[in-house]
Formats: sequence, structure tokens, C-alpha cells
Amino acid sequence: MEADHFDVERLVQLPCVVAPPLTRWTFQNHKEEIITIQPNPQVEVDDLQLALDTALKGLGIAYLPQMMMSSLNTNRWVGLRSELWTPFTRTMYAYYSAADHVPKRVSQIIEYIRRRWAEEITFSSPFSD
Repeated sequence: MEADHFDVERLVQLPCVVAPPLTRWTFQNHKEEIITIQPNPQVEVDDLQLALDTALKGLGIAYLPQMMMSSLNTNRWVGLRSELWTPFTRTMYAYYSAADHVPKRVSQIIEYIRRRWAEEITFSSPFSD
């Protein structure tokens, strides 16, 4: 569900759920200009899932990854939209050596990431043709 257009500068006036390291929320406009907001933390937690749960209980607005929200029933939350600003997205990279021996823990986390986020993440290798 989407709310009517929202002015991101108003976030400093509203109760928010903050999960470090995202203690400042960044937005970008169509000109690629960036604005950073220092939210008003009503609640501060140390885990994104806990931030989501807290926001769903109505204790504040949370700045969360889209992939967390896409699996939820849209009747449980309201997305805020701005006519001028969108949440700043970033590309995350994971690197591991293509050596013959990859430690078991490293290969397990790589496989977990591949299975967990297979639809949302593009996997590529710098060693591919």
C-alpha cells in the first residue's frame, strides 16, 4: 500500500525506528542529487528484522530494504512516496577468491546468499568470459 506523496524533510518531525548503521537516511532525486536526513529515533534497535517488527507495531517509521518489504502482506504496512526523492540504493558486492580451496565457512555463506536471495541478486564473476 502506498501513502500519498510525502515530503522527506518531514521525517525529522516524525517518530522513527532506527537500526544502526542506518542512523541517517539518504535519498536521491532524478538529477542524482542526494539529501541525508537525521531521523528522530523513537526507538533504536540493533537488527533490521527487529526494526521491521517495531514499525509494524506502529512505534515509528522505518527505513528498510525493499527485499524485506516485498515478502510482507501489503495490508500490514504503508510505503511512503515522495514526488522528488527516492531512497538511495546501493550496490553491494561480495568477493571471494577463485582459488582451488575455499574455506568451508566461506562456501557455506556463498551458497546461503545464493539460495536466500536468488531472485533479487544478480551473480557475476570477474573471471567469466
